[in-house]
Amino acid sequence: MTRQKTSFPFRPARQGLLCLVAGLLFVTGACGVTPAEPIPTPLLPTATSISSPIPSASLTPALTPTPLPVLAGTPYPQPTVVIVPENIAQVAELARWGTEGAVNDLAFSPDGRLVAVASGEGVYLYDVAVFRQVRFLEIEGWLSSVAFSPDGRLLAGGSGNEDDIVTLWEVGSGRPPRVLRGHTEAVESVAFSLDGHLLASGALDGTVRLWEVAGGRELRAIEVDRPVESVALSPDGRLLASGAWWWDDDPVKVWEVESGREVRSLPMSEIVESVAFSPDGRLLATAAGGEVKVWEVAGGRQVYVRMGGLVVSSVAFSPDGRLLAAGSLDGDLNLWEVETGRQLRRLAGYGSIESVAFSPDGRLLAAGTYGVVQLWGVRP
Repeated sequence: MTRQKTSFPFRPARQGLLCLVAGLLFVTGACGVTPAEPIPTPLLPTATSISSPIPSASLTPALTPTPLPVLAGTPYPQPTVVIVPENIAQVAELARWGTEGAVNDLAFSPDGRLVAVASGEGVYLYDVAVFRQVRFLEIEGWLSSVAFSPDGRLLAGGSGNEDDIVTLWEVGSGRPPRVLRGHTEAVESVAFSLDGHLLASGALDGTVRLWEVAGGRELRAIEVDRPVESVALSPDGRLLASGAWWWDDDPVKVWEVESGREVRSLPMSEIVESVAFSPDGRLLATAAGGEVKVWEVAGGRQVYVRMGGLVVSSVAFSPDGRLLAAGSLDGDLNLWEVETGRQLRRLAGYGSIESVAFSPDGRLLAAGTYGVVQLWGVRP
């Protein structure tokens, strides 16, 4: 099968189209159809705009509104406890910051001190405590995804449009980045193995590629035969999950890393935007359309399916594996208890959510929208 090379950034085009659909759905409220929870009025960070009320969540009693810092460089209350099902009612928005560009993806560093934001211009590295920009890593083309290596020394980014490449930066130095070439269309997702030796990348050229991190050598190209949107490596490094476009069969595949052999395929009926393994490797979460499905990795049994919004763009397990977060393009950020599938909270995003991530210590939950990063936690 031959596909022509994309001549425009796929992700912003997709986001713009789906945001338009979401807007039309909200407009239908005038005809008696209303969204579950309205997205708050945009509030951009300015020199005179220091606080705003916290949007309330609808599935638990609303908290008393408190001042919300929104200026970059403004300290916010640092949470001291991990977000767990038992304190989910106390989770509140702690900070909302404007970024320099669109937030296509975000990732915490392993020590939790930095957050990397992938945008159309490059990678912005921010100090998490005060959201002060500490470094900008420029790149030609549209950056779709970012991931830190487990030791925090490297940052990987997947890009397209100008160059369909994987870029590796040394976080603590000003050295020129290493470039990994092999994909022929936009790289939509990157993921490190837990030992830091392997890097997986998925692209719209219909392949998943495995790279040796130390030398940058391509170890294997797995033919998925359809555009790939998301990849994830299991905690033990033995399995690779890929989420791709849906045509007429199962768009989620689980592969054996060592051999590249397909272990199993899982059914979804839309483009699979995100896949994530649970910290113990026992479960796999997938997002396609408005559905979030949780599967048993060993046997491929569907544990449960939940609705997460208009189009769910990102899923993430909490570090202890007890919570599952899902962000959608209509601004919903849903939280479920993994063991039971019970919905615990629905938080309001600033706008269309492209990425969600828990901090490594589990005290913060971050969401990236167009030009905004939001942080939630248990207010001290």
